[in-house]
Amino acid sequence: MNRRLARPLLLITIVLVVPIALLSIRGESFATQLREWQTDPPAPMTFAALVVAILAADIVLPVPSGPISTLAGSHLGVALGTAASALGMTLGAVIAFAVARRFAVAEFLRNSNNAASSEQRIAASRASNTTPVSEKLAYNGPW
Repeated sequence: MNRRLARPLLLITIVLVVPIALLSIRGESFATQLREWQTDPPAPMTFAALVVAILAADIVLPVPSGPISTLAGSHLGVALGTAASALGMTLGAVIAFAVARRFAVAEFLRNSNNAASSEQRIAASRASNTTPVSEKLAYNGPW
């Protein structure tokens, strides 16, 4: 296996396996904790912070955001639940874009057949604030 590929795969594996392993180890105590939260829920701001953290980490955790947002709305009310969900999803998107910008663009340019011309084309596109003709979608429809 290529060394450049092995390192990111190992990191992804660790990030995905650790939460699952922790949940399987603490499974019964975690279920008990959830039952206790149902009878005596945490303070609203604590719950909102938990919702924000879960939704922000949604890029690496296999947790569906829809039920989390619904749960936030039911426990926190419409206004605070919406605010916590929006903040968490926005933070998650910012993190995802930052990771992609840092690693994916550089990796794409490094692996492209003509990296120098790709870098020059992207730099020229950013400098002129226009899209290069080669990157525009052509539409040959009836309109």
